[in-house]
Amino acid sequence: MGLRREFLSHLGTGSVGLMAGFYLGAQELLGIQSGGTPEDGDGGDTSDGQGSSDEEQQQSSGGDQPADEDQQPSDEEDTSDDPDPAEEESDTASDGPFTVDDFEDESVSGWEPVSELTSTFEPSRGRSSSGSWSVEFSEGSTDDNPRWENVGTAERPTTLETAHALENGEIYADSYTEWRIDGTVVFRVNYNWSNNFLAVNGSGARPSDIDDGAVVADLPWPSSDEFFGVTLDEIDWEANVVGVVRVNGTEQARDVPFFNDADSIDRTTVSIGGDGGNVMFVDDTSIPPE
Repeated sequence: MGLRREFLSHLGTGSVGLMAGFYLGAQELLGIQSGGTPEDGDGGDTSDGQGSSDEEQQQSSGGDQPADEDQQPSDEEDTSDDPDPAEEESDTASDGPFTVDDFEDESVSGWEPVSELTSTFEPSRGRSSSGSWSVEFSEGSTDDNPRWENVGTAERPTTLETAHALENGEIYADSYTEWRIDGTVVFRVNYNWSNNFLAVNGSGARPSDIDDGAVVADLPWPSSDEFFGVTLDEIDWEANVVGVVRVNGTEQARDVPFFNDADSIDRTTVSIGGDGGNVMFVDDTSIPPE
């Protein structure tokens, strides 16, 4: 009987110890899995903090991306300093620096007599092709056919113009505007008042004498208040032709050959002829740059 109690007492003590060991081991195991220790709890917070930090870094990286794209060089070529094609085309198609002297400044600056003759070349108010002023060109007392010139730089204009009116005339009276290169006549607008016709790039006393040029208008005689304005337009320096001739704005001829072939002009000349005493008016005439 005493032996049995001793055995049971030994068995109970060992079982309790064994169960206590199992319990402590299970508690430790369960504690690790549940994060029940303070250290494990801190570790969980650290894990959450790390996740937030990763998201912020990604957002920051994503927010910086457009700035990086903005800073990347553009594949398109910068043409801000390149010439404007429209301006280049305008320059190449321009009339050059020939300008129209309308004498509205009340001056004949740049015009000089070809030689010392008896003619006068003076601004005149009240009779003009446009505006209020023109030039009164008096032949003088002799039949010396005076000429006045405006000489400048050689250019290749694509448009030229001039306008004449006759104050009075004898049986023989004419006038002209010519554009030359040195002594060579390239374009000629001839007002043959005494024979009542206007010709471009031709010479002769009668309309039938104009072979290579063109007769473009009938003229009154011996006097008229009307200005006859002539425009030589679409001048082709390669083909040596005047594309269009207009008189007072109306087209009168096409493809009129140059008076003489040339590659530029550098002066404008006006002249009046007759038996002496003739007076004409000149206005709106193209002149070269100085």
